[in-house]
Amino acid sequence: MITFCLMLFLQEDPLKDGDAVTPVQKWFAESRVKKDDALRIRDEAAWKELWDRHKETKGVKPPAVDFTKHMVVVFPRPMAFGCIPPELVSLDVRETKEALRVIAEIRPGRCDNDMHGHPMMMGKAALIVVVPRDKKRVDLVEKPKAGEPKVVMTLDALKE
Repeated sequence: MITFCLMLFLQEDPLKDGDAVTPVQKWFAESRVKKDDALRIRDEAAWKELWDRHKETKGVKPPAVDFTKHMVVVFPRPMAFGCIPPELVSLDVRETKEALRVIAEIRPGRCDNDMHGHPMMMGKAALIVVVPRDKKRVDLVEKPKAGEPKVVMTLDALKE
């Protein structure tokens, strides 16, 4: 019995393990980023190119990021869009020895029962977060309304 309790105590909790990291900036919105892969952006040119694709805003400057201290991580996610758009309910960033964990609770888009005639459509949303510059692996952990949180996308650690 003591061994079992100790095993439960020693299991990693993706929502609480590691030190809290304050995200510098964050965005969650419908996105025109076509690529399904997570991205780690570490320079101004790549950031501008992504922002132009994300918002289709050629010529509009992206938000300022100090790439000497920070990087941008991008997680494109398929989402249901309806009368009520998807919403980022909560965001937490944790740092462990092995990884940065971006923990997000995302409520999908929906149509309430009284909104007849509005079809649900699948689209793409992007979670874009500015975090401290790091070479560690970066995990996107989705925290569902019910059930266990799980890693849904990963950026490998940099080898340089």
